[in-house]
Amino acid sequence: MADETDAPERLAPDPARIAGAGEFARELTLARQYAGLTVRQVQKATGMVTSTLGGYFAGRHSPNPDALDAILRACGIDDLAVVRQWHEALGRARKVPGRRRPRTVEPPYRGLESFRPEDAPWFFGRAALVDVVVAALRERAGRGPLVVVGASGAGKSSMLRAGVVAALTPAAPNVRPPVLLAPGETPLTALAAAGSDAPLLVVDQFEEVFGPAVDEDERAAFIRELCALATPVVIALRADFYGRALEYPELARAAQEAQVVVGPMDDTDLRSAVVEPARKAGVTIEDGLVEVLLADVHRPGSESGAAGLLPLLSHALLATWRRGEGVRMTVADYHAVGGIAGGVAQSAEEAFTQLPADRQELVRRIFLRLVHVAPDLADTRRRVERAELPGAARSVRSARCSTSSSRAGCSPSTSTPSRSPTRRC
Repeated sequence: MADETDAPERLAPDPARIAGAGEFARELTLARQYAGLTVRQVQKATGMVTSTLGGYFAGRHSPNPDALDAILRACGIDDLAVVRQWHEALGRARKVPGRRRPRTVEPPYRGLESFRPEDAPWFFGRAALVDVVVAALRERAGRGPLVVVGASGAGKSSMLRAGVVAALTPAAPNVRPPVLLAPGETPLTALAAAGSDAPLLVVDQFEEVFGPAVDEDERAAFIRELCALATPVVIALRADFYGRALEYPELARAAQEAQVVVGPMDDTDLRSAVVEPARKAGVTIEDGLVEVLLADVHRPGSESGAAGLLPLLSHALLATWRRGEGVRMTVADYHAVGGIAGGVAQSAEEAFTQLPADRQELVRRIFLRLVHVAPDLADTRRRVERAELPGAARSVRSARCSTSSSRAGCSPSTSTPSRSPTRRC
């Protein structure tokens, strides 16, 4: 258990900082966090409709004076002079004609989603590792797969997709690009669909082949066929499945002969991953924000200090960018969205509490179906076709995607992120 000094310092709310609706939502969120309350706890204390209350904290709309009084009381703010400052700030927020239009249409950060090959212009911080993998692939070609191994959330998928695949995709439109596949529950079918003429085969989420739904005979045949391919092959393997992979002689040989480890990013690479997308998008980063981020990454006893922090960092950056309306990213906004340690939980809480009780139960059921749990195996994601979901659950799924992903729209199938907010399931 981490010492209390390891916990992130809570930033006190200040209504004097409020100039518009965005700042009002930010400071109101800080008031809730400073009081140590979740959105659900404020809802129980005030009796407000959860979707309405969540809208106040998210900045979709502003409370009326009576609602503001109720929220402040729930947060322990009852000093008359301070309450008056909040009402004055509410007046200022309502006088602002509207939210500033974001300077960039596409977010510079990807949140909980992995980067795709087309996201390569926004991908920073892994250039040296990409060069290592590309060089290893060229040396390894035709002699079995290259094994890329790293912790969950270390950035294997993004590095392969937006780094290696983008670098090896030919410019000529009539030349076949590298092929991406995930084994799923029928890996031989996935391999057959990829074809044997791909210039490069990238097998992402390779640990799926060890899922309990995959037949052992099919698993062994898939591994044999994959390792016998003449085409260059790279596989991305979660580190906690390394032992399982070594049980198969073909994979053990590949791991011994050709392996690249995806470890934590150093401070130089982390700074690049934070600063360069913002610079490209024309977004201003407040002095001191990068230092706060790096301090949180290295905070002793914090989960964010582990090798798999990248989804948490990316989500915090995306939420901070949105809070700053695509124009400016500040330390105050970073703290308001929960930071690295609490950003995903806060976003999940806000999305969850905006759903009625029956939809909340559906969300629990959906997330339980998106994870393979076995007594002798590490948990793995499970893809579920949208058609498999109950009819009422499909609309819930769209709400989840809008909260946890950085882009609008969802694919025909869904799966949990590597570090998905499933604590309520």
